[in-house]
Amino acid sequence: KELLKRFWDKYEKGKNFMDIPVCEENPEEESKNSGGWHDPVDNPQITLYMQSGNEWAKYAAFGYTRKETRKYGQHQGLDIFAIEGTNVYACLKGKVVTAEAKGSYGKIIIIEISDTDQLKIFKERKRNYTLKYSKDGEEEKGEGFSDSGKIYFRYAHLSEISVEKGTTVASGIIIGKSGTTGVPGGTCGPHVHFEIASSLSGKMLENRINPGFYVHYKNDSSITNEEKKTQTDRKNKGKK
Repeated sequence: KELLKRFWDKYEKGKNFMDIPVCEENPEEESKNSGGWHDPVDNPQITLYMQSGNEWAKYAAFGYTRKETRKYGQHQGLDIFAIEGTNVYACLKGKVVTAEAKGSYGKIIIIEISDTDQLKIFKERKRNYTLKYSKDGEEEKGEGFSDSGKIYFRYAHLSEISVEKGTTVASGIIIGKSGTTGVPGGTCGPHVHFEIASSLSGKMLENRINPGFYVHYKNDSSITNEEKKTQTDRKNKGKK
């Protein structure tokens, strides 16, 4: 109706119909998709099941949560449940500094955030997150982390990489698909291993912060029965 009204108004004023733009940008939509934070996957949830299929959500949290299976027990990121082929997004606008297969990370993308406005959004995104698995070794951050300079996002175990090293990606753009690469023998709990760091180097938890302060994910006590069923059904399909 609005478009017809504009045509009629133009007709009454004796103007050419070809001057009327049929498609226009929606300022509200453009604003919604520009610059803000986007979680690595839609509806982020902690991964409930380990590679073996045992239910142990704390194993997916950041910190020294893997003492049963690793010498020092470190886990440098957050494992966000994702059925293979799930869209993976750039959290903020930044430069792709790594887009390759890399050891136990599998296919991995690293995005560097250096723009002042984007770093401001990052700082403002931080919430008052209470460590859910603190008794099991979950930590706030590792030694050396600082949000006063560049920030790096790591997305690991992808099945597909849709961006190239050296390119700049916008917040919310699909950068790849989730998978199980880098996990020997596959897993019953597919996920995106997501890290936030202030340096590309650092052993153990060095220069890293718990992604839970920024990714507002659901833990094992807040996911719905339907969401748990989805994870359980995937677990029951076995390692892939």
